[in-house]
Amino acid sequence: MGAERIVDKKFKRFEERYKEERGLVEESLGRPHISLSVEMPEGCEGLEEEFKSLSQDKEFMSELRDLVKKHLERKGREKSGSR
Repeated sequence: MGAERIVDKKFKRFEERYKEERGLVEESLGRPHISLSVEMPEGCEGLEEEFKSLSQDKEFMSELRDLVKKHLERKGREKSGSR
């Protein structure tokens, strides 16, 4: 069990480093992006599978991008209006 623990620690460390490096590469090569963790809303019991599949749903992702765009545009107008 001691060897297993050492391997787990090393893997965890390399995994964290990989995620950091991957983020830097993606940031330098493409458009900025964010990753969010969203809890399933209350009252949606029984829809766990549908909720879990949303990140693969192209229509949902398109609607989410539209929502983010509208939010950023509104924030931009508020920011330019306060100057």
